[in-house]
Formats: sequence, structure tokens, C-alpha cells
Amino acid sequence: MIETKRLIIREMVQSDYDALCGILCDEEVMRAAYESAFNLEEAQNWLNRHLKRFEEYGFGLWAVVLKETNEAPWVFGEITRLYEHDADVLIYRGSSVTRI
Repeated sequence: MIETKRLIIREMVQSDYDALCGILCDEEVMRAAYESAFNLEEAQNWLNRHLKRFEEYGFGLWAVVLKETNEAPWVFGEITRLYEHDADVLIYRGSSVTRI
């Protein structure tokens, strides 16, 4: 966990699901990152994958929480995506930002 005067940056947890749906299920936001918005099941599957990556690999996406409201506006910094192929793990580094 990283803490600043205004923010807490931490691993995502299951209780972040509702805030995450506000982004993943938003057509305007998701048009920039994916082909379309996720439905609720797809959003849960997305969260499950990222929770598992932290558990298995020790890294993944981070939640950014505003201390003032205790809300997660979900601004992601640098991300690492894992692609598993047979016994190899390929790592892709990129960035993702969503609106606040």
C-alpha cells in the first residue's frame, strides 16, 4: 500500500466490485480500452483474474482511493499483463487510465 496526502494506492479487493463496475460497465469509458462495456459477469471475471494475478505473481493492477470520500475513482498507473503460453509467462507492460 502507498499513501499520499489525498490518496491510498492498494491492491484491489472483492469489495471494490461495485466501483469497478462503474468503469467496466460504462460504454464511453470502455470504448477506449476494449470493444465495448462489460456486463456484470464479465466485470466479476475481470476482477477475479486480477485478484488471482496478485496472489500468484505478486503484482497486478492497483486501486486508487480518494481519502476524502473513501471512493475508488479507479485511475490505474502502469500495468503488467501476463500471457501464459504452455510453460512460459509472457509479460506485456503498458498503461491504463480511466476518468475520475
